[in-house]
Amino acid sequence: MKSTHLRKRIVAALLAVVLAVSLAAPSLAIEETGVSKSGSNGLTWEEIDSSSVQVESPIQANTSVVEKTVEHEDTDMVRVSIILKDASTLEKGFTSDEIAAADRSAMQYRRKLEKQQDSMAAAISKQALNGATLDVVWNMTLAANIISANVQYGQIEKIKEVAGVQEVILENRYEPCVVKQEETADPNMATSDKMIGSSAAWAAGYTGAGSRIAIIDTGADVDHPSLDPDALKYALQGSNATIMTEADLTDEVLNQLNAYTRKAGLTAADFYVNEKIPFGFNYVDADTDITHDNDTQGDHGSHVTGIAAGNRFVKDEAGNYVAALDSVMTQGVAPDAQILTMKVFGKRGGAYDSDYMVAIEDAMVLGADAANLSLGGSFPGYSEYTEEKYRHILDEIVGSGMVVTISAGNSGSWFDQTAFGLPYAGSVNWATNGSPGSYVNSLCVASVDNAGVTDNYLKVKGHNMTYTEKSYQNKPIYTIGGSHEYIYLDKIGTAEEFAAVKDVLAGKIAICNRGDTSFYEKAEAAVANGAIATIIVNNQPGSNYMDLTDYKKTEPCVSISQTDGAFLRKNSTKVTSQDGSVLYYSGEMFVSSERESWDLGEDYYTMSSFSSWGIPGALTMKPEITAPGGRIYSLKDGGEYQNMSGTSMASPQVAGMAALVAEYIKQNGLAEKTGLAVRTLAQSLLMSTAQPIVEKQGVDEQGKTLEGYYSVLQQGAGLANIGAAVNSGSYLMMDQDATDSYADGKIKAELGDDPQRTGEYSFGFTLYNLENTDSTFTLSADFFTQAALQGELNNGNGQVMNFSDKKTAALAADVVWDVDGKTLKPEMPAELDGCDFDGSGKVTADDGQALLDYVTGVRTEISSKSCADLDKDGDIDTYDAYLFFSRLSSAAVTVPANGKIHVTIRAKVLGLDSYDEKNGGAGAYVEGYVFANEVSSKEGVEGTSHSIPVLGYYGNWTDASMFDVGSFIQYHYGMETRPPYMLAAIQQAAQLQSLTIKYKGVDDSYSLGGNLYVDDGFYDADRYSINPDTAKISDIYFCLIRNAANGRITVTGEDGTVYLNKETQAPIIGAYYFSNQKTWMQVQSGLSVDCAPDAAEGEKLTVKLTMAPEYYVDYSGSTLSTDWDALGEGASQTYTMFVDKTAPTLTDITLSEDLINDGRVMTVTASDNRYVAAAVLYDYSTGKILARTGGSPKGASRGEAVTMSLDANGTANAAHLLLQVYDYANNCSTYKINLNKSELNDPVEVSLNRSTLKLFKGGTATLEAEVTPFGIHPDTVTWTSDNTNVATVDEDGTVTGIGDGTATITATSVKDPTKSAACTVTVEVLKVTLTGALMDGSSTSQFYTWDMENDTTWTPGAVMEVDGITSTAYDTDRNNVIVVDGNERKLHQVDMESGKVLADYDAVAGGNFNVPLFDLEYSELFTKGDIPACYSIYNFMLNKPAELGSIRTDGFMLYIDFLFYGNGADKFTAMTSLGKTKLDLDQDGTAETDAEVLLLLDNRGNVWTFQIYDGIDYSNTTGKYEIAKSNLTSAFKMYFMGDKNGTPLCSMVPTTVNGQLALYLSYFTGKANELYRLTYDSAKNFWTGEKLASFGENVYPATILKIDNHEANQTELEQIVSNLPLGSHTVQSQDLTDMLNSAAVEEAAASYGALNTATERKASAKPAADIASEQPASSEIITSEDQNTVTLKLVSGGMAPTTNGLMSVSYDAAGWELKNVIGSTQYFSYKAEAGKVTIGYVSVDSMPAGEQVAELTFTKTNAGKDADPRFTVQKTERNEQRIDEVEHLTASSNRDDPCPSKEFRDLSTTAWYHESVDYVLSKGIMQGYGDGTFRPDETATRAQVVTLLYRIAGEPAVDDSKALPFTDVNLESWYGSALRWAYQNGITTGVSADTFAPDDCVTREQMVSFLARYAKVTGAYEKVSEDLSSFSDRDRVSSYAVESMQWAVANGFILGISSFLVIGGYLVLKGNGLSFAFAVSGCLGAAMILAMLISSLSGTVIPIFFQKIGVDPAVASGPLITTVNDLVAVITYYGLAWVILINLLHLA
Repeated sequence: MKSTHLRKRIVAALLAVVLAVSLAAPSLAIEETGVSKSGSNGLTWEEIDSSSVQVESPIQANTSVVEKTVEHEDTDMVRVSIILKDASTLEKGFTSDEIAAADRSAMQYRRKLEKQQDSMAAAISKQALNGATLDVVWNMTLAANIISANVQYGQIEKIKEVAGVQEVILENRYEPCVVKQEETADPNMATSDKMIGSSAAWAAGYTGAGSRIAIIDTGADVDHPSLDPDALKYALQGSNATIMTEADLTDEVLNQLNAYTRKAGLTAADFYVNEKIPFGFNYVDADTDITHDNDTQGDHGSHVTGIAAGNRFVKDEAGNYVAALDSVMTQGVAPDAQILTMKVFGKRGGAYDSDYMVAIEDAMVLGADAANLSLGGSFPGYSEYTEEKYRHILDEIVGSGMVVTISAGNSGSWFDQTAFGLPYAGSVNWATNGSPGSYVNSLCVASVDNAGVTDNYLKVKGHNMTYTEKSYQNKPIYTIGGSHEYIYLDKIGTAEEFAAVKDVLAGKIAICNRGDTSFYEKAEAAVANGAIATIIVNNQPGSNYMDLTDYKKTEPCVSISQTDGAFLRKNSTKVTSQDGSVLYYSGEMFVSSERESWDLGEDYYTMSSFSSWGIPGALTMKPEITAPGGRIYSLKDGGEYQNMSGTSMASPQVAGMAALVAEYIKQNGLAEKTGLAVRTLAQSLLMSTAQPIVEKQGVDEQGKTLEGYYSVLQQGAGLANIGAAVNSGSYLMMDQDATDSYADGKIKAELGDDPQRTGEYSFGFTLYNLENTDSTFTLSADFFTQAALQGELNNGNGQVMNFSDKKTAALAADVVWDVDGKTLKPEMPAELDGCDFDGSGKVTADDGQALLDYVTGVRTEISSKSCADLDKDGDIDTYDAYLFFSRLSSAAVTVPANGKIHVTIRAKVLGLDSYDEKNGGAGAYVEGYVFANEVSSKEGVEGTSHSIPVLGYYGNWTDASMFDVGSFIQYHYGMETRPPYMLAAIQQAAQLQSLTIKYKGVDDSYSLGGNLYVDDGFYDADRYSINPDTAKISDIYFCLIRNAANGRITVTGEDGTVYLNKETQAPIIGAYYFSNQKTWMQVQSGLSVDCAPDAAEGEKLTVKLTMAPEYYVDYSGSTLSTDWDALGEGASQTYTMFVDKTAPTLTDITLSEDLINDGRVMTVTASDNRYVAAAVLYDYSTGKILARTGGSPKGASRGEAVTMSLDANGTANAAHLLLQVYDYANNCSTYKINLNKSELNDPVEVSLNRSTLKLFKGGTATLEAEVTPFGIHPDTVTWTSDNTNVATVDEDGTVTGIGDGTATITATSVKDPTKSAACTVTVEVLKVTLTGALMDGSSTSQFYTWDMENDTTWTPGAVMEVDGITSTAYDTDRNNVIVVDGNERKLHQVDMESGKVLADYDAVAGGNFNVPLFDLEYSELFTKGDIPACYSIYNFMLNKPAELGSIRTDGFMLYIDFLFYGNGADKFTAMTSLGKTKLDLDQDGTAETDAEVLLLLDNRGNVWTFQIYDGIDYSNTTGKYEIAKSNLTSAFKMYFMGDKNGTPLCSMVPTTVNGQLALYLSYFTGKANELYRLTYDSAKNFWTGEKLASFGENVYPATILKIDNHEANQTELEQIVSNLPLGSHTVQSQDLTDMLNSAAVEEAAASYGALNTATERKASAKPAADIASEQPASSEIITSEDQNTVTLKLVSGGMAPTTNGLMSVSYDAAGWELKNVIGSTQYFSYKAEAGKVTIGYVSVDSMPAGEQVAELTFTKTNAGKDADPRFTVQKTERNEQRIDEVEHLTASSNRDDPCPSKEFRDLSTTAWYHESVDYVLSKGIMQGYGDGTFRPDETATRAQVVTLLYRIAGEPAVDDSKALPFTDVNLESWYGSALRWAYQNGITTGVSADTFAPDDCVTREQMVSFLARYAKVTGAYEKVSEDLSSFSDRDRVSSYAVESMQWAVANGFILGISSFLVIGGYLVLKGNGLSFAFAVSGCLGAAMILAMLISSLSGTVIPIFFQKIGVDPAVASGPLITTVNDLVAVITYYGLAWVILINLLHLA
């Protein structure tokens, strides 16, 4: 009874799994049937040529390589820069000052270049464009000699070949972001003058007067009050400043401007706007409209302009000038500067590289002091390569006076949108900042959130708090302005929590925390309990943008920051319960009703979360400086003001500062004094006086705020401060060893990498004193790196991963300063006077060590003990030692008046090896700031503070991987378990990286790394092979996570032979998240290897892909030079394989019969020089696979023979078989097996696969001959033709049509020449001439004719003046052609004779987008005037006829028709007209309605016949249609240009053939257009297609306009049309233009890069797992294998960085002996005593929380056999705190581990399943996988289920002699015995007579059947007759499973579901609209699914409940589960359906 009871428990448990498994496994009902019986036969076998057989391919795809996407089609129009070889004006040696002064020689040289460019354009037109005019946009001659032009992508290579062209590069394109309207409701922040010190600069008299700032953006509102020219003049009254006037735009100046040459005829008056804007030009639209009035680019440019230079005075209502900061609460950083408005976004869209670069050139000519570009590319930019000539333009500006500020971008860090939001340890690519900000000589600007506020506010105890608020139903909170009491719950704000304080909440403001429940639920709960408003405290840093869509109340609801929430808790009255627990906090709050301005202070300085991180691949510092960009209040068009956020807002602040610094430099003659250019000195002052921003990193356990620098990768030099810059009496210049930008005034140290891991870094700089008195500076340095995290993933498997953190961790360093060549000895600070603790007579670091030794007890006394208590707390401790060392660490230097000193810093940075280890040996960033702080004067005047940001890398820069984690091989075999980064982008991310092999005769390529025929289930690199004679290494696919500047693929032999070594010589962009489109891009790259190495048999080949970032690439030569040897391991991916040219050899075949079990087994013995992969058995007559089996088992040796068993039950009715034996290189041996020996004596016979054959002239077909009897040799034939004028035949049986007539093709047996077979071939000559349009292989658009009767190919016609074509239509009335171009998708009327364009039209009217019309057809019926009318198709739309220019997506939407009648089709691909006809619509016998007949082809080969006629009016067109299938339905694979959503490029025209309707179809194959003829059989309503010819490789598209049938009678076609019956289906037109237009506009707006205006950031949509909460690190104990040695790794503990500490270790002195102590900190001391070690440590620069302090090693004493394994660590000091923390560490005793789950790396010992898994593992029921994984989340397969049941049954003995009927199983595998047992006991009978499908997911009914049958075997089964009628899918239950399902239902385990399509379809048929019908059915389906899940949960909870109370759930819970499941399902289903349909969607 006990065992029966146990079995019942197990069965009940497995039954409970059924529902869960069914949710993951496919619900396919496959019936298990019995096995057919068969008799025995004899056996013969002979080897044949493998290439002579055609059989089903045995290759099973082992990966789905993500389809490669083509960035540009050849016909795409792109903007390129054609770089010419002659030097530009600046390159020629002319200076910017000479150009600005209109130097005559410089002007003459520019004019010379312009003439040369005109000549070059003509040469390009002639030599590369077939005479078409080059569409020149810009002629650039100043800093670069470039022609910017629009060309077809396919023409680029030809242009490169033109003499005089140096290079042709694609230009980047940028688009402005649309400003989110809700931004205006965010906290409105005034220009952040206090943060950047602009008030101090203004007070010093620097306002930008006389300066010019170029704003290269979307334009400006020239009439805005803050740009009023009169206000500027008012501000400049009494000033000596000289401003730019119209008179300054002389002819000499104009002639130098790109704008002037772009638009002929403009004058100075046209460019001059007013005194505030003395120059304005629209560089995109080539006009002077610089406003936003006539385009849709938004008012971004106005906002940016106001930030940089908005006026400091505006007029009030009385017309008086008032201060702008007081009146409108904003003014520019340089308010008196003039603006050069350079509009690069306009009606024609966004800016290309050339657009903004010519604007920069013009800004330089116009003498701008600063130029601002608030734009950036969508992908992380390069610094040294991409757009090299444009970077050169910035290079040439280095020596000028103009600072170019460029925003960093708004993409956050690279990892923000990955699964965890952080990088795995060892990944270093944080970079998202795009070009041009990434270029070396731009000044790249990051963003910090604004801490200056202009807004309404909440005030508590004098503290102002901002809030975020969005308007839904709720009123603004300022509507309740005044003082109010509040109740702060400090909880998440559930209805129950608010109800508990209802009595005190009424009439007050409710405050609660964010979390768990939705925002609107919190607010409604608060209001329901009497609150007048709700405030929600954010639970994380940053702003909280609440979605209150479902909030139905009007009471205000706002959100405040986490920091302000903490302030409220601290400053409110605490109300507690009797037991002392906090009930709530209360207080009084003032709500403002008016805006005010205030500053939050430095504590609120927070780097903007959207601000893009660096660094580029050159290991250079980007971004370089930071300014406020989060929530900036500035100009809005129409004279208003608004908030915007983004680095777009930060960059113009620095541009304004640059103008002020330029003013400061010029007024004080500093350029002359220093000899530096204004730009150089300005950048030095701005960067060196920037303030590094410190991050608040939380609080420690004592409540102390933790701080650390924001990463240099994020903030660069820090927050710019113009006040400090213009008041600085000193400046810095870097040495060349510090940065390549040293000469440009960039203050930064870019130290490169440290491959030797020395940790030693040095660089130099010079400190200049501009004052007339000496100045003293203290020198100091702080170093840090990215902190490390260790997190457990909350995915249930206990997997622990290491990550790098965004936060930084401090590093200690030993720093030496060399000043003017002499090492500087730190001066003793006054506070250490007398601290001579070692009695040496002087104060040095030795005294600090003496103090630390005193604390630990090493010293019993010290000198000057009275001075030792440095913190005056009464104790001498390690904190006093820390204070001593920290005060001693700085050095002081004096710089003489107007003099300089040179400083070299040499730093040994400590602790880097620890982070290197945490990063898996991939190295670590070295970051820091070096400070030179001027000592305050005697009067207390604060001096200048300079800082230098430091960036380096510890280790090799490419030790960190260039690639995403894991390859296909690693994931396939479980060697990598971390989710790939790109899982956030694509579900197949684990398959993105692989090497593919292409086999001859096989269409697809296959990934290296597995068995092509049978999945081995294990990894063995020794098996993977290639035969270079029959295969090649095809492609390598990879996912870059860092940009590469160059790539290389090598194929080498083991002896060093190089078979391939090729470089890309071009950059490859890594994967990146395109924030505008909210999608990942470039997730996979692919390179062609295309190598079949001529290597010897057995040679090991290594394929290596290496990607080099810019750091390793030299660009100085004509080609890229890369230091490949310097690259680290992370730069490469490596694959290995062996050369195997030898096919396996078959040594024996036997066929055995199992008479007892009616089974048949074929045993095959084979060997290979390496390994046998598989044996495959075929039915010769069908070529179908009968059975397959794997080859060499795991652990087999090379060359070892293997015996394989094939299930031969499928051969019962097949005497003729083929056997193929494969190795891993796809080498194959093929054998004929004749089971009928006597048949070989039969006479020879020959047969052909067809007796008749029809060909067209020039067409080919291959005949196949068979010689019998099967197995004779030779079995070959010879081929002959009796009429070679009609058809010829080659030796392979390929027949070619030559001319009209018939011929006989004969195949004669070689073995018996008297035997032959013949085929009669009929050849037809097509007597038609086609006329159409095409694009040839060189992408030339032209007309053609093709006389198919006399010519074998087409004849070119006139070349069209159209760039590309996608579809055409022939205007029969005007004899011209309507063309849809391949660029802008516009419509053009083109003359057929000349190719000239007669007229242009928008493709689709009513919007600023162009739908890609798939095909057009001229309408004779609906053309009413001079403009032709056309039908058009697009996806499932047939658009009604409309005149060109008026076409809309307005017509027949046939989506539902496709669903019902389309046979799987979903879009139309081509159309044609049969002409006009008349219809008898009223069925009165008279056809009186004019109509037109159309034929449409869809993408499944169906032909739709439409009859279109006028309805009541022209706008209500109606149609009738029929649909006919064709033989093309399965043959066609429709291709689309670009991707599946592209244009199909098909075309067709009608004709007749022998009195039947026919179509000539041009069909796009993906590489060319092919020609078909379709003939209609009206009796069968069927079209038969025949392939005629091809237009040729790479000729596409090819459209057909008309057909000249040499013999046809036109009246035949008209008669056919007139006799067509009226269509039975009616369809009404619908207008979808507005819907499609809005979608397309949204898509277009996010198509390229962006102006860097931030949008609201959202979390990753699909996180793979969460990182568990961070815990304090613990010390670690490691026991040696012999248990005689123990190592203790002691950590500081706590959550905060540590500077000092004291701890002790106690141990069993009798059993253990202390052998070694190693300190890991900067200063260290320990004292060892018997049984105790005391340790003290100091780290001046602090060390991260949990960092290792010391390592102690103990060994057992001789008496230590039974030594106490316990060690106690007592921590008593940390930082300034006294603590009492104890850790107990125990050495391992090597006892048996009772937890088998620990053996599996993907199992968690804390997961809910832990005990259950331990049970099945300990009992042997489950054993996991061989790779160390258990895979708890995988769905069960059929093989796994029978194996589990077998083990539960106790693994009873099975009869191995009995054969099984299944041909798809390997009985030698892990499930073999289980399957035998299950089959022999009737538990399974297979899914068919000969298949078991072991790897298929088990279905619900299969699982139930297995369990029911097992229950029968164990005696636990009771037959029932449960009614299944209540289940809608009961008819789908297979007959074999009905009884089992009844048994299961009776036990409450199955719940049926309703059909989504049935309900939706029914509602449509009842007349409801499509969206309504399927919305309802979808809601019902969703409700049903939710109901199932909830009821399933109840069924799970009930057994748990019984188990808890001690009742066996298997016995007690069955009936209750059934009852409760039914009740819960019904209630939840109807309840949820009601909620979703009525309450949410309001469909009732």
